[in-house]
Amino acid sequence: MRSILKSDDGFVLFVVLGAIAVITAIAMGGFFLAQQSVAESRRVQTESKAFQVASSGLDRELATFSVANFNGNSTYTRTGTTPDGQYNINVGSTGVPFMYTISALGRSSNTSETVRQTFFYMDLWDVFIGAGTNGDFPNPFGSGGSLNGNCSLTGPFYVKGNVSMNSQLNLNNGPLFVRDGDLNIWANVQMYSANNVYSVFMTPGYTASISHKGTATPKLYYNCPEIDLPWVDAGYLDAALTVAQEQSSDNLMGRADRGLANAEVATANNPSSYSGTKATGASQYYKVIGNGTSHAALRGGTYNLTIGATSFGKYPGNGYAVGSAQHDDFAFDAATKTLYCEGTVFIDGDLTLNASKYVGNGTIVVNGDAVLNPQSGELRPLTGTDGGINLNGSNCLGIAAAGALTQNGTFEGVIFCNNTWTLSGNKVEFRGTVHANGIYPDHPNQVITTEPGTVTWLPESMPGGPTDPRGAGYAGTGIVMKGSWTRQ
Repeated sequence: MRSILKSDDGFVLFVVLGAIAVITAIAMGGFFLAQQSVAESRRVQTESKAFQVASSGLDRELATFSVANFNGNSTYTRTGTTPDGQYNINVGSTGVPFMYTISALGRSSNTSETVRQTFFYMDLWDVFIGAGTNGDFPNPFGSGGSLNGNCSLTGPFYVKGNVSMNSQLNLNNGPLFVRDGDLNIWANVQMYSANNVYSVFMTPGYTASISHKGTATPKLYYNCPEIDLPWVDAGYLDAALTVAQEQSSDNLMGRADRGLANAEVATANNPSSYSGTKATGASQYYKVIGNGTSHAALRGGTYNLTIGATSFGKYPGNGYAVGSAQHDDFAFDAATKTLYCEGTVFIDGDLTLNASKYVGNGTIVVNGDAVLNPQSGELRPLTGTDGGINLNGSNCLGIAAAGALTQNGTFEGVIFCNNTWTLSGNKVEFRGTVHANGIYPDHPNQVITTEPGTVTWLPESMPGGPTDPRGAGYAGTGIVMKGSWTRQ
């Protein structure tokens, strides 16, 4: 019996030692596994921080992006920091209009992460826009053959709704943006771009049928931004009226920041001392056609003004010396059909403008409809020539209308209207930029050209421009649209 017990004691000892060995192995395995998990967690945490740094840098740059950042180059770089690390940004042009790439490298501890994204950027006044709703304008370019017969569109165009183009139509440079509509381009349409690649941007889910007569196949992108124009509303009219009142007696030509002096009034800031002849219907403020203190409801103005038969205001040879660079902010020489316009003019009603030349950088705000009747077939800067690029920072006329605008003949400038911009008549030409609810060329042989410098030369108080009188939320609106995104 004693020997059997001794044998059992040895077996128990063996079992205990085995159990201890197993427990030790498990404990060591658990320790190493826990250690590995901690290291993996730290690595993931560091990578996550580096990724967040890169993403933060990318988002920061997109929020402040401006084409001016390139400073004439094709790329530019930025650096910055967040609480988690440092980032390096590289932004480049793709060669496709309005399309750019951005790469952000984020570093946290000894780990780095890179994110890349394509994006689109446009200033509102870079682009012709017909941005009414699809219900208002099923075809933003009008119906039937409105774009038939040797019409020419040069520069970027943005339209909402279905677009159909045929006959002898030339589309130059582009791109063409078609939002929430189908596109049908016939075989006798010419689509041309300087780099031989015409770009078309559309909304996903809509169809494009393109059979143009060019040799290069247009590049089609299903990525089109949503643009809501800053329409002329009661708030805009309120603010523009205030600006026109203030400028009527400051003895400055238009905006104060231009630093150009004139002699509007005998006593500064005293509108009743204005020494020129006022336009018909002008209030105590010579730049306000209306009651001077308020305005009618949107498109309800009754102080209609026709400019063309009677001179008003002071200009070189009438109140200022011949050859002088001075003139009142709002004046008209009926003998030469020359309009002088600086800063902001407010008309609480309709406008009919019968002029052939203009001087100044200013906007006429119209609480109604506007009609442009260029005399001798054209309305452009006084120093301009036929076929030239005449718009500049000193001479750019803007019309901002709460209603529709009809153009007869050639006009160089900028237009914003809540309703339809109509090019009326045969062989009508336009150079500048237009924002409208609808674009309607009603005859053949019409030439529409976007002027790339419009953003820089944009006159005061144009909706969505840097001096939109409504201020923050409206002024200088640019659009950033994010495209494809990758992480490396």
